[in-house]
Amino acid sequence: MIRSGERRRSSARRGRLIAALVIGLCGAVLIAPSAVADPRNPTDAEIAQSKQAVSDRAAEVGRITAALVRAQANVASAAQRAEVAAEKYNKARVDEQIATVSATAAAKEATAAQAQLQEMTARLDKVAASNYKSAGGLGPLTAVVTADDPADVLHDAGLLAVMGNRQVDGLKELDRARTRRANALSTARAALLKQAAARRAAESAKHAAERAQADSQRIAAQYTAQQADLQTKLAAAQAHAGLLVAARKAAVARARAAAAARAAAARAAASARRSGGGPRGGSGHHVPGGSLAAIAVNAALSQLGKPYVWGAAGPNSYDCSGLMLWSYAHAGIYLPHFSGYQYQSGRHIPLGALIPGDMVFYSFNGSPSGIHHVAMYIGGGSIVEAPTQGIPVHVRSMYYSGILPLGTRPY
Repeated sequence: MIRSGERRRSSARRGRLIAALVIGLCGAVLIAPSAVADPRNPTDAEIAQSKQAVSDRAAEVGRITAALVRAQANVASAAQRAEVAAEKYNKARVDEQIATVSATAAAKEATAAQAQLQEMTARLDKVAASNYKSAGGLGPLTAVVTADDPADVLHDAGLLAVMGNRQVDGLKELDRARTRRANALSTARAALLKQAAARRAAESAKHAAERAQADSQRIAAQYTAQQADLQTKLAAAQAHAGLLVAARKAAVARARAAAAARAAAARAAASARRSGGGPRGGSGHHVPGGSLAAIAVNAALSQLGKPYVWGAAGPNSYDCSGLMLWSYAHAGIYLPHFSGYQYQSGRHIPLGALIPGDMVFYSFNGSPSGIHHVAMYIGGGSIVEAPTQGIPVHVRSMYYSGILPLGTRPY
């Protein structure tokens, strides 16, 4: 328990902090401050305008999100096409390398055939010279050796009778060597030309696919930036609308409380007059569990700026349920480290009856089965929370996501 003086000072500090936060949130929204004539009790027109702004922003987010989905699909398709083109280019390079190896081998074979051709020509020249000396000249043999196509000359029966089997075999081998050399050189040139052309075509296709992929990524990045900007504007509109609704509820509650106080005062005065006595002192206003709630709220607010770490429960870092566990432990209230169980750790409170120190839970489907986040209500439509990775403990509007939370009072 805290002493009454400390409780008043703590309550005053908390009130100043909440007021500053509410002013900061109101200043952050996109609607001009002059549009709110009386922030303590907004008009129906102002509330309707704020809701329409949320609807308009949500529609914009929906449109840009749909465009982003299409752009991301184009990115995936372009990436796939680029990958296919790159692999075709890689195949063309490998095929060209194989063709180069084959061409090198063919060139070596052609060189060997040329050497063999020269050797055979020299040998036949010697045979021709020997026959000339022994037979008094061999003009036809010389013609065979120097002819472009010795096979045509070999059909001459007279010459075959002069040369004999040895010379005929030599001429045939000479002819085969010439043919092998010509074929090898032709094969090498054709393979190199074909593979070089295939590589150029594959390289061109690869560059075109990469350009298409880059263009798709650039467009998707633009849509992503627009989506982030619109999400920020939507969150601001939602915060503004939530503050106006909360201000209206608070104004209604104040009016009812004032009316009840006036009625109670009137009844007390009437009773005093009937009994002939004067006014009597009464006890101060009491909020059930208020001192425990104040301790928990102040504990949570003292951790502003601490980093979010999954599974952490203080004192240097927190996740959402870990911040609740640590804060309520200072008030002697011990909670399980799981938002779903924390929802079951007290009385369930409707949103209109929330007071500082209550826990609020956010659900994917609006029911306890979909709870995924918990925060602490600190009044004025605001909460303190450990939100998510990369965002430290901070204060923001309870209505930031457009989802109405569920409430629990753990004391």
